[in-house]
Amino acid sequence: QVQSVEGNVRNVLLHAIIRIAERVGYPISSLNLQNAHLIKAQSDRDPQIKTSAAKGLLSSSDNEATCALMKSFGISDELDILLFQELITRDRVWEAAVEELDQPGAKPKKQIIDLIRKFADSLVPAMFRADSGIINDEQMQRLFESVAKEWHEANQETRATIIGTLFSLDSDHAVQFLDEVLNDPDPWLRIQVIELLASRTNRNAVDLIARFLRDEDVMVREVAMATLQAGGYLFDIPEAIPQ
Repeated sequence: QVQSVEGNVRNVLLHAIIRIAERVGYPISSLNLQNAHLIKAQSDRDPQIKTSAAKGLLSSSDNEATCALMKSFGISDELDILLFQELITRDRVWEAAVEELDQPGAKPKKQIIDLIRKFADSLVPAMFRADSGIINDEQMQRLFESVAKEWHEANQETRATIIGTLFSLDSDHAVQFLDEVLNDPDPWLRIQVIELLASRTNRNAVDLIARFLRDEDVMVREVAMATLQAGGYLFDIPEAIPQ
């Protein structure tokens, strides 16, 4: 009856079909549900219907389904885990992620940025070379910029994800970006970034923190010192030696 009804009734039917298939162990991919119907069901107000629509779309590997699934992040932690597991294996998933990030309006950007990080971390370094066919320098630049531009509107938790993703994509470029952020006259912002960098073991991140051992603000200096001490890096930093 899915073809003969519309709106909320169709959404409920799709939800029921997928739930029944899960219960009896029938593969959702064999249901032959139309992506267009499932994409419309994503707009339903009921999170359970949204979840079923996402599971239906996961059975399709085409680009339309991949792009639509980016809108399913944030419904539940359980679904987020499933989306990460399935989407990370798809070809050119980063393009769908960037397209969604570039769309205006509120959306669960933290999860999408984290997906980009997982995508970057899942590839062996050779696959990231421009001649690998996976992603070229221009595309990498677009990916980096799409993540970096989310910084100013992001909350603390999302900023931590942004930093991790930027370092996974290009640690040298990440240092340049954060160096600009850390020039902000607000000492609280500088402290915030130092704290976010504390979880990074990358040497570039450590050196970036070390530059604030001579910051004009005493609180910034203290936070930088405490962060380096906690990580066991203090004695490797020339700036830590009193002059």
